[in-house]
Amino acid sequence: MQRFRLVGNILISLFVLNFSSAFTNRYNQDVPLETIARFKGKDDAFSKFIINKIRVPSEMYKKYPHIDTQVKVKFVVTKDGKVENVEVDPSSKNVDPVLQNAAITVIQKTSGKWEPATQLGKAVRIQMSVPITFKW
Repeated sequence: MQRFRLVGNILISLFVLNFSSAFTNRYNQDVPLETIARFKGKDDAFSKFIINKIRVPSEMYKKYPHIDTQVKVKFVVTKDGKVENVEVDPSSKNVDPVLQNAAITVIQKTSGKWEPATQLGKAVRIQMSVPITFKW
């Protein structure tokens, strides 16, 4: 029996968590953020990566014959495009822990595959949020 099976239908969208168009500099002045962090590749590269890399144990398909639920994952994209501090948003804490873990693991796999956010021409850290919808 197959231990892991690829999720057939996962809907993904990318949001910046508590994003504002400016950050405060050391002089307590708002400085505009030029670009947000972006997954490297074409526009659909992030979705394709998630769909190809996410793994859900096959037992979940037996436990939930039909499911339509969302796990929101928060993380930080660093100045060098790595992913840190990956965690499930409190709004998703009631979702099955196996699905939470699948969502966290796939986001961790994106580390190093991001173009960092920029401010004043320099790379900056930014907190992001990705809701991943599991539906089958």
